[in-house]
Amino acid sequence: KQWYQRRVREETASHHHESQGHSMIVNKQGKPVAEILLLRMEGSENYVFPQGFLAPKESSRHSHQRILLDLCYDYQNRTKQDQKQLVHSVDQLFKHHKEIERSYLDDSMNTDHAWIEVVVASVHDNQYNMPHNFQNGRGVESVEWVSMVERPHIHSNMAAVMKKTLTMLKAYNPYNANMSPPISPSQERKDKPGEPSNSSNMEDS
Repeated sequence: KQWYQRRVREETASHHHESQGHSMIVNKQGKPVAEILLLRMEGSENYVFPQGFLAPKESSRHSHQRILLDLCYDYQNRTKQDQKQLVHSVDQLFKHHKEIERSYLDDSMNTDHAWIEVVVASVHDNQYNMPHNFQNGRGVESVEWVSMVERPHIHSNMAAVMKKTLTMLKAYNPYNANMSPPISPSQERKDKPGEPSNSSNMEDS
């Protein structure tokens, strides 16, 4: 059997989770809560990162951008004006992307004798410039910013990348049992000592 290589590209896009009052949500150790861009594909209950194959003669960065545009914005079916705006926004975002994982898989399910190179790139949208006008691409059921207040329903082989992403962001990590759960700014105000509680006992009149 002759084996050849297939190249897969995945993206972890993130930003910090803010409350409705635009205050950052943190835990008791001051760790911010991140939101990760995840997809649900048609017929699946689990989340996945945006992912696809590297095209021939395509650069790694361009493939990451193309996959994100195709899956999260249905790029090919947008107007020329929309495409121009989307490309500009995503191109700005990927100027600061980081490769955080490179691995090689021998997938027993493959019938074409291919071994798979998987490269994961991370982009953090700290200015909240990433377009939110998501439009499901081919085979995508939903595109969502998922708050990492708890472990999301993801495939087991994604957990290591998720942990690495949250560690890199210095964010709250639901996979770390030693971290306190996050609290919202409104809950933090309620918990401050010396302030009356809504549930305080009333004296009988």
